[in-house]
Order: sequence, then C-alpha cells, then structure tokens
Amino acid sequence: MSVAAAFAMPRSPTRDSRPSSDALRGGWGLARQGWLRAWVMPLVLVMVAPFLVVLLWVGVVHHDGSLLAMLAAGPSRIIAELPGPSWTGLSICGGGLGFQALLLVVLPGRARLGAITPEGNRPRYRLNGPAAFVVTHAVLAGAVWLGAISPTLLYDHFGEILMTSSLAALALCGVLYVKGIYAPSTTDAGHTGNPIRDFYWGTELHPTVLGVQLKQLFNARYAMMGWSAIVLSFAAKQWALDGAISPAMVVNVVLQLVYIAKFFVWEGGY
Repeated sequence: MSVAAAFAMPRSPTRDSRPSSDALRGGWGLARQGWLRAWVMPLVLVMVAPFLVVLLWVGVVHHDGSLLAMLAAGPSRIIAELPGPSWTGLSICGGGLGFQALLLVVLPGRARLGAITPEGNRPRYRLNGPAAFVVTHAVLAGAVWLGAISPTLLYDHFGEILMTSSLAALALCGVLYVKGIYAPSTTDAGHTGNPIRDFYWGTELHPTVLGVQLKQLFNARYAMMGWSAIVLSFAAKQWALDGAISPAMVVNVVLQLVYIAKFFVWEGGY
C-alpha cells in the first residue's frame, strides 16, 4: 500500500466518538455492519494488500514473472527472497516526498476550492502541478547529468522502496489516526470506537499539515510524480543492460508519461 492509498476518509464524520444518526445511515457507524465487514475486511485490506505488491516483485525478480513458480518454491524461499526496508529506500521516499512538498508550497499557482464537506468546510488546494512536473524532471535530469544520482537508482532499489514505503505508510496512517482524534485539521473528523475500521477508514476528511493538503501531496504529487520517475528509471536500466531501448519500452513509457502529464494539467478537476 502506498501512502496515497491509505487516505480512505469518512463521508459523514462526527465530532466525537458517538456517530450521529446521519452518520449511521451513511455507513459510518457499525450498527448495520456484521463483524466481517466491520473488523475482518478492513484488517485484511490494511495488513495484507500492501505486501501483495512486494510478493509480485518477488515473483517478477526471482521467478521470471511466474507466480506459480514462486508458490512452488515454498514459503521459506519466498521469505528469504523478500526485500527488506533500508535506509536507502527511506531516503529515496523521504527525499521525494520532501521535494514535492517544497514544490507544492513555493511554485506559483492559482488556488482552487474543493467541494463543501458535510461540516460546511471547503478544502483549499494550490494548482501548480504542470510547473512541478517540469521542475521535477529537470532536477532529475540535472542530477543524472552531474553524476549525483544514477539513472537506474529507482530500479536498482525498487524492492527496498516497496517494502520501506509499505511500512512507512502504515506508520504514517497511525499518526494520522491519532491526529484525527486529538488534533483534527477541521471539524470533519470523528471515530466510531472500532480502531480497526477507524484506521482503515480514516478519522478526518481533509488532514493538513502546515497548510499543505496531505491528500493532494500524497496522491497527486508524491505518487504521480514518483510513478513518472519510476518508468523513466526502468527505461534507463534497459539502456544500461542492452545498450538500447526497445520500441515496446518507448511506447510504454511515452503513453504513461503523457497520461501523467495530462493528470497534472487537469489536477483541479481531479
């Protein structure tokens, strides 16, 4: 699970631990939910889904993309092949996040108000996505040209990045769980008393830190900009290994970059 995917926020939150009748009708409460939906499914999604991505990495890297071959290898071998979290992975993730937060704050861009929330609040966003896209790729290109980083950095440490980001996302969501209860950014916050579902669903609708909308930072900037950097790094690895980039890789990378660039042009609509 990426950090972005963890922001599943309440549609109709309340101000205290006792859901209102409107919240119950909207599904926020647990009165009409069985134990499977209220406890088991959220726990499985939170704890299992993130590491399925890591298992896919194991299957691709160590078993030539065959999930059947990976399963036939047995649990002990799979465990031995799992990538571990690393300081390198943490520095890559943290550095990318910090850089995107800086661009979100300092680059010029018009303001955009989001939809009115159940409590009557309106989140305020800064629309400078196209400028951030250009600056990010210019900085990456400059760092590669100067020899500060390898163009294959993300590929070479991709397993570590997946594991590190999955663990960091769970830790961050724990912090946001507590923040939503004790120090919410707006009145659109609350909890049900079921810690598993509250952790999964979120305890505040639009968390902010130092005026930065975390949903925008993680979903629109960290995740989307990281996606772009990842596909470029994978293409660079093919060049390093084969001395050329295949037409299939070119088409794959170009289509994804066009989609990502279009996303930032239309970020206000998103």
